[in-house]
Amino acid sequence: MHTENLVESFIEYTKGRKTKEMYYNAFPSLFDHYFLFWADKDLPFYDDIETIRKRTDLVLGHLSGIETQLKNHGLDAEGLHDITKNPQHTSRIALIAK
Repeated sequence: MHTENLVESFIEYTKGRKTKEMYYNAFPSLFDHYFLFWADKDLPFYDDIETIRKRTDLVLGHLSGIETQLKNHGLDAEGLHDITKNPQHTSRIALIAK
């Protein structure tokens, strides 16, 4: 399973080093889906960097267990690409088949 962590890009955005458009353009299809089903594009992003990093570490700490459970149920995790991001008071992992 390949991990794509968008959290550092998000932190750069919250520190003002990237524009919102640069952040969204990292994975436009992902963000189109995210804002269609999961979040409101007009809401402000969470900007407590310490909490964001703690939540990210919590999520990342579970990825190997997720991969193990997938394998235990006969699912091949090699073809999965997970994307971790943490913009609006939530931590998300998107598992995408390659």
